[in-house]
Amino acid sequence: MSCLLDNDDMLHSLLDVEAIANTDNNNKNNNTNEVDNKADDNDNEETFVNIKAQWRDIIGFFIFGFLADALPGYFFSATIISTFNNNPAAMMLSASVGGLIGALGAATLLFKRFSAEIRIVLCALTQLIGLLLSWLLPYPASVAGLAILTVGFVGMLATVLPLTSYKPHAVTRAYQFGFSGSPILGIALIELGSAIGMSINELYGVVICVPLILCIIFFLIIDRSTFKQTVTGSSINTEDNSNKDEKTPVSLVGACKEIVWAYWLVYSLAFALHYFYLESVQQYFYSSSSSYANLEPTKSTANNIILVTHIFVFLIGSLAGLIPRLSQANRLVLWVPMIVILALLTTLLLGLHGYFPPIGIIGTYIIGVVYTGCFYYIQLFTPLIMRNDTKLTKRYIEVQIQTLVVINQVASVSISILSVFWASRAVHDTCRENYEDVYDGVSCTY
Repeated sequence: MSCLLDNDDMLHSLLDVEAIANTDNNNKNNNTNEVDNKADDNDNEETFVNIKAQWRDIIGFFIFGFLADALPGYFFSATIISTFNNNPAAMMLSASVGGLIGALGAATLLFKRFSAEIRIVLCALTQLIGLLLSWLLPYPASVAGLAILTVGFVGMLATVLPLTSYKPHAVTRAYQFGFSGSPILGIALIELGSAIGMSINELYGVVICVPLILCIIFFLIIDRSTFKQTVTGSSINTEDNSNKDEKTPVSLVGACKEIVWAYWLVYSLAFALHYFYLESVQQYFYSSSSSYANLEPTKSTANNIILVTHIFVFLIGSLAGLIPRLSQANRLVLWVPMIVILALLTTLLLGLHGYFPPIGIIGTYIIGVVYTGCFYYIQLFTPLIMRNDTKLTKRYIEVQIQTLVVINQVASVSISILSVFWASRAVHDTCRENYEDVYDGVSCTY
């Protein structure tokens, strides 16, 4: 009997142990499930936050791009050029020198010493000072104000566009999309202001708000949580970046070697020819063509042509922003619009040298639209194609995009010097000799 009792006691003990074990297992399973559920909730919440931040970036950088290039569209409209003694070459030279200083400063001194936030504020303040001086000082002193304005303007461009390289590709495309429509804003402001009778002072009063709006967008809309200043060569590193290679100091020489022949050549040539067209050809081309078509060669006519061309550019920018596949094109595609630019510019120069009469207003619109569209295709798509180029080192992208801005300004300064001291006057004299003195009613100036 005692053995049976002992066996019963042992059986109860085993049952108790098994029950306890089952209870422990259930508790562990419950705890595991709770942890998994919490992890899933955290993942879902993190995904939602990331999506929300990405949309903030897309919207913020789109608006930023849309406002970023409005000032050149404003200043190089025929209305504002008239306040600078109708001397676009001197304006462009001043702006080019200021832009080169701004690009070099943003890519070197500011880039290495200050965070992205501080750089944005410094560039905005410089723009404000330049706007005030351009507005309040008489010509030719106002040209110095334009130079200071461009220091801040180009410094801002050299800061913001490269920052998008640390965001998803959609953010860079959104910035370029907005940037393509930016000149329309500047021109539209002039046209709207003229239509409602705004004075030059009132127009400046509106434009002076642009740097302030850019700061508001950067600090209130754009997600800056990934902006971590380092002194190792790139201005942003994400906190969870465990790749030591990403934190290696960036070699400027190494970064430039990767893109000298691949991107610098086509980019610099496009900007050099475009600045030559703007400063030494466009004014005489528009004026002679419109007057040949029995239209008065007024500033309004020129502004209308420029507005139509930039609407077309905005359509190109919409393709860049909405069709990601276009950004994955081979870099050799950039040479197609480059060849078109060379062909059109050669045609215009041959015409101005008397090989055929003025083109007429329809041809002017077509050439203006196609020429400007090809140039902006190169400007807009070069950074996008670079971001998708697997042959480029990822950690160099910010510096490489900054070098594009520097090249832009070097081309601008070089061509501006050429235009001020020779090219603009030579083309004007050629236009007068072969068009104005030969065809009745044709004028080479507004």
